[in-house]
Amino acid sequence: MRYYATASGKIVVDAMRAGRLGMIATPAAGNTVPEDVDWCADNGCFTAGRYPGDDRYLAWLARHAAHAVRCAFATAPDVVGDAAATLARSVPMLPRIRAAGYPAALVAQDGLERLRVPWELTDGLFLGFTFRAPGCVRRRWVAFLGSWRTRLLPMFITCDTLSSSTGGVA
Repeated sequence: MRYYATASGKIVVDAMRAGRLGMIATPAAGNTVPEDVDWCADNGCFTAGRYPGDDRYLAWLARHAAHAVRCAFATAPDVVGDAAATLARSVPMLPRIRAAGYPAALVAQDGLERLRVPWELTDGLFLGFTFRAPGCVRRRWVAFLGSWRTRLLPMFITCDTLSSSTGGVA
């Protein structure tokens, strides 16, 4: 399991270089991916106004192509808290992210457990749902994730307090 964080200071960057942490990079943050650091590409949709748009996101991924071999995943664009809108937005981008040379991750949002997920288009699931749902919905998520894990895809975790802008677990 690898924790992915923003490169927010010398101690964190040293931990990344030592292999104890991975780095989350986003187009809006303007991060430089160090040569010796495992990383993931996040779209930046968690923070309103930070997603650059599909073409600019793909151009950003292309600029980082030399580092793609060390990239655990690149998230397709999502809509925070809305699984149906996320699927509508992500499905066209998942193959484009793969074509750019990156493992493509779908960001799971509230309600995904009730929808048909195009597993064949994704290499991983990044958990971005809000945790605002009542307990019964959270229990459905646990069951959903249990069934999903049988697909042997990587899972990347984030939530409101451990957001895609601050860190995630893979």
